[in-house]
Amino acid sequence: VDAKRMADRPIKSVMTANPTTLRAQDTIAFALHRMDLGGYRHIPILQDGKLTGVISIRDILGYLTQPTVPS
Repeated sequence: VDAKRMADRPIKSVMTANPTTLRAQDTIAFALHRMDLGGYRHIPILQDGKLTGVISIRDILGYLTQPTVPS
C-alpha cells in the first residue's frame, strides 16, 4: 500500500461501519463465538450505549494461557 496515498484518506473509508459489539457482562465464550462467526479479531465493548473498551483475540488468548494458581 502506498503510504502517501493513504495518508490523506479519512478513517471512515477503511473502518468497519456498524460493528458487532458486546457488553462487559458477556462471557468470554460468547465473545469467542462472535469473533469466530464474524471473522473478527477485535470487538468493541459497550455499556449504556457508550464505548468502554475493546476486546481482542490476543486479550482472550492471554487470559486463557495464564498459569493457574493452585487452590
